[in-house]
Amino acid sequence: MPERVDASLLWFADSGYVEYYFANPLPPGVELDGIRISAEVCSEAPAFREDWASDITLTINDLHVGTWTCPSDSGNRKGKLTPERWKSGTEYGMLTEWSISEKGSKINGIASSPTTISSLNLAFNEPIRVRFEIREDALNRRGLNLFGSGFGDYSQDIILSFVRRSVSDIR
Repeated sequence: MPERVDASLLWFADSGYVEYYFANPLPPGVELDGIRISAEVCSEAPAFREDWASDITLTINDLHVGTWTCPSDSGNRKGKLTPERWKSGTEYGMLTEWSISEKGSKINGIASSPTTISSLNLAFNEPIRVRFEIREDALNRRGLNLFGSGFGDYSQDIILSFVRRSVSDIR
C-alpha cells in the first residue's frame, strides 16, 4: 500500500504499534544535547469516549523513552483541522512531546525514563526508528490515534527535532 505514506490519521484499538524511520542527516562530529519527538495523539475507543485512558509508549531504536497515559479518546467537538467529511468519532488529540537529553527522557517536561541521548547510539546515515506503541502488558490498553497535519487541532505531522550542542557548551 504505497498510499499509506500520505495518511493523515492512523488508529488502532487495543494493543499494537506503528514504527517510523527518520533519516539521521547529522554528519559525524556533530554533538547533540538531545532530540524531541512531537505528535498529536489520543486513545481509540469505539466511536469516542472521554473516559478512555490509554498508555502510549514511545521507544527510539528499541530503547524506552517513556509511557504517557492519555486520558481520553477526544470526540466531544470537531477537530480544528478535521475535514467535514470525517464523521467517525475521534476528532483531535493532545500535542505530546517526548524529549531525550543526557539527563534522561521526559514526556511533556516530566521525567519518564533514564534513556539518554548517548544511549541511543545515533549514527550518521543510520535511520532513527521511532515506535508508538500500546503494549500488550499495559494497564490501559485502549488503542491509539495518531494525527497528521490534516486532522485534529495541530497543523503538524510527527516532528523529530535535533537539539545541537551550542558552541559555548563545546569549549
